[in-house]
Amino acid sequence: MKDNKWPSWFLFLDSWFNTRMKRAVWIILIACLWLLWQNGWNMLIGMNLGFLSDYDSIFSLLEKVDRMNSAILLRWIMNILAMGNVSVQNIVFAFIHSTSAIDLLCMAALIFSGFLPVCRRQIRVIWTLESGKILTILIVLPLALMTLNLYAVSVLLQVFGIVLVIISLLEMSILVLITAKSVSVLS
Repeated sequence: MKDNKWPSWFLFLDSWFNTRMKRAVWIILIACLWLLWQNGWNMLIGMNLGFLSDYDSIFSLLEKVDRMNSAILLRWIMNILAMGNVSVQNIVFAFIHSTSAIDLLCMAALIFSGFLPVCRRQIRVIWTLESGKILTILIVLPLALMTLNLYAVSVLLQVFGIVLVIISLLEMSILVLITAKSVSVLS
């Protein structure tokens, strides 16, 4: 017998979450939308890093960075740079200091979605690209802090900007494919 106690709008909303696969797709969609947001900001940062040429442009970039505090990657880098040296302890402290509760929940959704049956391979490619970004940061930041030559720092930051834009574009294209595939599972 059909249960008619519930309003029709509630039954409609409940149909979006009524199977295990649909709930998994919602987790994937949350992680993908958060990563699209982060990669959009990362691309803006990377494009700005490509135009560094002199001492004044680095400081104008820092002014722009203050306005672009939505990217967790940027907040993490700025906290590491504010500490003055790169050590494991400072990297972990900077990560904890620059991460909000929403960021942690979305990161957990991203990690969890790599084990779900929907889009498993694509999510693991995203994991690899994110790891590449972090490794690039961990290589470029100590080099930039060790060199006192302004030209060398600006070249390192330009290379990092180019790598950041390329990886962000790759991630965004994969994320759009994952999102399209996930939405097709919901319908």
